[in-house]
Amino acid sequence: MTPERWQQIRDVLEKAQELEPTQRSAFLDRACSSDRSLRQEVEALLACSDEARSSFLQSAPLADEFIAKLEGISGVGLQGLDEQTLVIRKRVLGPEHPYTLGSMSNLAAVYEYEGKYAQAAGLDEQTLEIRKRVWGPKTLSRLKLYTTWLA
Repeated sequence: MTPERWQQIRDVLEKAQELEPTQRSAFLDRACSSDRSLRQEVEALLACSDEARSSFLQSAPLADEFIAKLEGISGVGLQGLDEQTLVIRKRVLGPEHPYTLGSMSNLAAVYEYEGKYAQAAGLDEQTLEIRKRVWGPKTLSRLKLYTTWLA
C-alpha cells in the first residue's frame, strides 16, 4: 500500500467514523463513488474492532516501504519475503491488524503452493481464530468482504 493510498483510506475512514452508522452508507456512496476498492477497505475497517481500527489509524505504511526495498535483495524467495513481511507487520502494525492477517493468509497460500500443507493449515487456522476474536461471531460474512479487498 502506498502512503498516498493509506492516507486516502484514513481520510475516508475518519470521516465515516464521525457519522452515525445509519449515515455511513450514503457518505461512502459519495466519497467512494469511483473507487469500489476504497469503499471495501473502509467498510472492512469499520467492521473491525475498535483496537484494530485504531491500530490502522495510528500506523503509517512503513512496513510496505521497507518490504519494497527487500524485494531488490537477491536470494530472497517468495516464502522468505512473505515470512519477513509477516514479522515486520506484526511488529509495526500489531498481530491483529487487517494487513498482518492478510500477510498470514498470503504466507499460508505460499506454504500450500510449496506443498507444505501442515504449515499452511496451521497458519490458516491461526488466522481464522484471530479474525473471529477480533471481528466477533459474524466474522464469516465479514471475511468474504475482507478477502475481496485483500486480494
